Amino acid sequence: MTSHLASIQDLEFTLGHTPTARSITDREAAILRRVLEASQVPGADVLLDQVRMLELAPESTAMMRIYQLHPEAPRSEFSREGRRKVPGRFTVEWLGGRTVGSLGVWVEDGQLRALQYVWLTERNPMTLPPPEWITVEAATPVPVPVAPAAAPAPVAAPTAAAAPSPAEATRP
Repeated sequence: MTSHLASIQDLEFTLGHTPTARSITDREAAILRRVLEASQVPGADVLLDQVRMLELAPESTAMMRIYQLHPEAPRSEFSREGRRKVPGRFTVEWLGGRTVGSLGVWVEDGQLRALQYVWLTERNPMTLPPPEWITVEAATPVPVPVAPAAAPAPVAAPTAAAAPSPAEATRP
């Protein structure tokens, strides 16, 4: 069973903002790994590698953990242009199977951008949930866009030779 005692870093989660960028907590890293390992997005291996390089941005809040990554860190194929949520359903279940929240992982321009924690309880949580409380429903694989192949030139159907008219048939 995981301890419910909060570390100073986890308490910053409750308070909302951190004064400067800092490393993410071990619990945050474990949650991100659990979600990304279950995802079937192209480039998930690159996103998993990015977890070790993440820093929590000062603008993070209790509901949205915003990350910053070195601009030259490798980029994933997933969401190479724009922002997308990693597909799948990641629910947080408390003891006894009661759903108390859900998680979303956002990727922007091929880099991990945020961990969203939506709770369904009356009180704000004191910390992020333990990774073992996260239930993963299989996500449909995300297809990699492929450039359309050039269509072959249409082949003309053979036409029957027209029979000569009676006037043409009698010409020398």
